[in-house]
Amino acid sequence: LDSFQRINESFGPDTAVAILQHAATLLQKICREGDLVGRYGSGEFLVLLPGADGDTVAFLAETFQQVLRKSPFTEHNTAILLQATIGWATLDDAMARSYDLLIAASTELYRAKLTRPYRHPAPPADSCTP
Repeated sequence: LDSFQRINESFGPDTAVAILQHAATLLQKICREGDLVGRYGSGEFLVLLPGADGDTVAFLAETFQQVLRKSPFTEHNTAILLQATIGWATLDDAMARSYDLLIAASTELYRAKLTRPYRHPAPPADSCTP
């Protein structure tokens, strides 16, 4: 979630936790049966999508962006709009460890934050393949 530290500082840790729960619920609703959603880092989530190809991942990423825009977190008559920058990668036969996949996704998240906030660009063809 973008600006999560600022949200935590502005609204307090209880609201920040409720926002994380709200985002996680939205994310779980768009995922397929068998997909796994977990918190990874302060305001970050990690989603495992077994058997998903790049098109499926891109579709789910865009769907999550749309759901976030349409579903602000509301507390005490205050609506907090949420946005997310998404980085993703698909498993490559050359990846020796699951950690390599995590590094590829983290690299793409960093690239997405640098290039276009609130987007989920497809990884370059040479970085990872389905």
